[in-house]
Amino acid sequence: MAEPKFTFKTNSGDFSVLFFEGQEKISQPYHYQIRLVSTDVEIDIESLAKKRACLTIQNPKGQQRQINGVIVQIGLEEISVNHALYQIELYPMIQLLAYRRQSRIFQQKTVPDIIKQVITDAGLSSSDISIQLSGSYPQRVFCMQYDETDLKFIERLMAEEGIFYFFQQKPDKEVLVLGDSISAYLDCQPQKTIPYHSQSGSLYTDDEYLDQCSIRFGVHTGKVIVNDYFSEKPDVQLRVPNAADKHNELEIYEQSSGFFAPDHGQALAKSRLEHHRLSSRILVGKGTYSSLAPGHKFEIQQHPNASVNQLYTVLEMKQKGTQTQVLVHGEAGDEGTKLESSFIAILSEQTIRPAAISKPVAMSQTATVVGPEGETYYIDNMGRVKVRFHWDRQCEDNECSCWIRVNEFYAGSDHGSQFPPLINDSVIISFIHGDPDRPIITGRVYDGNQTPPIKPDQMVRNVIQTPYGHQVVIDDKNACLSLTTAGGDQLLMTDGWKEDGNMVRLASSDGHTFSAAEGDNLKGIKLVSKAGHTVSMIDDPSPKISVVDKGEQLKIDLDCDGKSITIDNADSGAITIQCTNGKIVLSAKTVEITGQSGINMSSNSHIAMSAGTIQIKGSQKVEIEGGMELNAKAGTTFKAESGATMSIEGGATTKVQGGALTEVKGALVKIN
Repeated sequence: MAEPKFTFKTNSGDFSVLFFEGQEKISQPYHYQIRLVSTDVEIDIESLAKKRACLTIQNPKGQQRQINGVIVQIGLEEISVNHALYQIELYPMIQLLAYRRQSRIFQQKTVPDIIKQVITDAGLSSSDISIQLSGSYPQRVFCMQYDETDLKFIERLMAEEGIFYFFQQKPDKEVLVLGDSISAYLDCQPQKTIPYHSQSGSLYTDDEYLDQCSIRFGVHTGKVIVNDYFSEKPDVQLRVPNAADKHNELEIYEQSSGFFAPDHGQALAKSRLEHHRLSSRILVGKGTYSSLAPGHKFEIQQHPNASVNQLYTVLEMKQKGTQTQVLVHGEAGDEGTKLESSFIAILSEQTIRPAAISKPVAMSQTATVVGPEGETYYIDNMGRVKVRFHWDRQCEDNECSCWIRVNEFYAGSDHGSQFPPLINDSVIISFIHGDPDRPIITGRVYDGNQTPPIKPDQMVRNVIQTPYGHQVVIDDKNACLSLTTAGGDQLLMTDGWKEDGNMVRLASSDGHTFSAAEGDNLKGIKLVSKAGHTVSMIDDPSPKISVVDKGEQLKIDLDCDGKSITIDNADSGAITIQCTNGKIVLSAKTVEITGQSGINMSSNSHIAMSAGTIQIKGSQKVEIEGGMELNAKAGTTFKAESGATMSIEGGATTKVQGGALTEVKGALVKIN
């Protein structure tokens, strides 16, 4: 039996390598299928799942290359008299992240920081990753892992930022290397140079070699334009172009590229273009070279075309090997030990950029508005709120999300509406372009805890109610609209009721009301105080203006049709018209003053009456009295007449005098 060139080691079991086939590609976990032979047919293979293992490939010079990893699948394929045949699948440890699927939120973190957190959360140590980044990466205000495996998530983030990854093999483990420039490339181990031989051959010679090699040139995109929109700075121009030295007419215009500053956009445009330029010149080859690995550099020598003899970096590599001599005599073939490899590489002066990975399309979902304990509102100066998604297992405070914009039915620079969701409200979250990193609130909904403010039998009513208790009700069934404050003040507007017609009613919480209506009950305006006093302006059936006290004892009526004003006091009280410093004028064609018991006129100075004729008449008696003096004077004739007896009497002296003649006449005259 020839000495094996391929070996396999794990923490239990004694295995020999019969066959292996592996594929390694930049920015992907490598994958090896290995067929193993063992004389032990009772190995506990279940215990080997998720255990570390190592495949070693030894070249003809005795130099070794290890492929470390974890066993993700193992099976017993065949049992013969002399041995058992097993098959395993070997991946790097990072492949375990493909078995972790979740949704979570990262805030104010850079992509490298997010990647480190995801890897360490999965149980890997910081020594399992080597960050060789030369660029600067802005903090992401909000970054969501949306129903993705941890592996797919970090691969997507790296692709978005133009970060590639590969693996560095060490004696006891593999290390994940992150890079963004050619300085991150490593040398192929254990051998960096590879000779080119034109002859073909499969058996090991005294050295490794390359026997097939071709340079391929391809058309590629020559210009990339990235663009985005930042709602906090909508006037900032974010459109950024980046062009190659040729094929500029082959342009890609990428909208919503995920950046909010021009310098970041420039870096992204450059990264996108560098990815497309990878296909402009590639090297494709085959041979027996075992040292190849993605992200590693090697140099071709002895090629007849001198332009091929350059330094290259591996993008992709496949290899397979067999060693049938591990089988017992009679079962082994005559192939011996055999290794074949193929690869795709680029010039080492080119920067590797991974292909973009599409984000998962986020569908609408509900969430709960969060904020400080004891508060009702938690909004910023743009009316945005923060929410907690129902799937969020990590958020325990009011900072579960970024500030999220809220859809309003009216919004502009000098106009708009604002109905901010309140803490604990249930809202509908949509995502702009389906991007999980761009949530927006597009609606609000009720749930078992947040129920509508109206009862089921009132569902025809449209209601807006604030937490303080202010309420707007639009009732189509009863054709009315009302505005009610928490304190009980109300504005009611009805439309078309037979009793009240089109009515506007304003009521204060103290009991004051104002009504304006055109219905059977009221056609006009009515003001009622808390005590019940009313002021009415009636249009129909008889237009009038009335002021009435609570008990209707005192009334003032202005009859618009009869052109009259009536002041009525049904009680025994008085009606007083008073003007302290001015005068009161009563002016009409006829003025009547009537008193059922009497009419009193008094003045501290004098009372003057002037008319063409003044008639003072008492049905029984008329008394005219002057405290000091009484003067009665007529310009021509003064006549005093009595139907029976007239008495003129002076307490001391009575004087009757005519300027020319005094005449005293009667049927009988008595002078004493």
